[in-house]
Amino acid sequence: MELQLKIAVLRKYELFCYQVASYLLEKEEDAVQATLSSLLQLSQENDFFVSPENSQRMKAKIISMKAALAVKQSQLETT
Repeated sequence: MELQLKIAVLRKYELFCYQVASYLLEKEEDAVQATLSSLLQLSQENDFFVSPENSQRMKAKIISMKAALAVKQSQLETT
């Protein structure tokens, strides 16, 4: 898939990923970190880009939740 099309799809889910992470983490910096991690992971999954929109949304939600939990876990491990 062409890079510009991948970027367009990822931009479509950028705010959604942030909203999921922000809801779970309740802290902007942490939500941004989780969102970046989510988008990076989604960008590496070629099947994501050819999936139907409802599947893309569910995949983005699951990955965003996992990324948010990973951020929280890393914080707990450092304290």
